[in-house]
Amino acid sequence: MSMTWRAAELQGALLEALGRQNRDNAVHLAGESALRAPIETGDLRGSLEPGGANSRWKEERGGLEMTIGSDLPYAAKQHEDLSLNHNGPEVPGGEAKYLEKPLNENRERYLALLAQAAKGVMSGGSGG
Repeated sequence: MSMTWRAAELQGALLEALGRQNRDNAVHLAGESALRAPIETGDLRGSLEPGGANSRWKEERGGLEMTIGSDLPYAAKQHEDLSLNHNGPEVPGGEAKYLEKPLNENRERYLALLAQAAKGVMSGGSGG
């Protein structure tokens, strides 16, 4: 009996499956973040989605590194300043930490999905 270890193939399949799942996680996070971003004109919410006009959406290394954010000049202040009233008459909803909160709330889900993708590859499946 003999066994051939194809580490390079396995590594490639793992990276592909993890990148695909990480991209899916990022799309989910962008959607969750957009729902929580303060809304006055809708520009900030729209900029968080992939392909948004002011999106900082960025994918590198086949999806293994994802960036979600906004290039709008007020995006960071709206995210960080806890003293802003996001539920006043002029700004009808949203909250500070609109990126951070959904990331923290979904952290275990995202990790479990990445683990599931890796397990799929290791068990001979497609990983996704």
